[in-house]
Amino acid sequence: TYSRAYIHHLVKSGEMLGAMLVTEHNLSFYQALMQAMRDAISERRFASFSRRFLRDYLRQEG
Repeated sequence: TYSRAYIHHLVKSGEMLGAMLVTEHNLSFYQALMQAMRDAISERRFASFSRRFLRDYLRQEG
């Protein structure tokens, strides 16, 4: 695994590995999010899922 600082350095210095690692992370994040959304929809709890997700996600941004 790579540290956030190292990945930050790679991205800031224009290294291809930085872009590759960030892309891999983003794809993994969105795949997991979409699976969680599909599960919530099939279990008829999407409204509560989306409220909780947005609450937690926006809390991290601040």
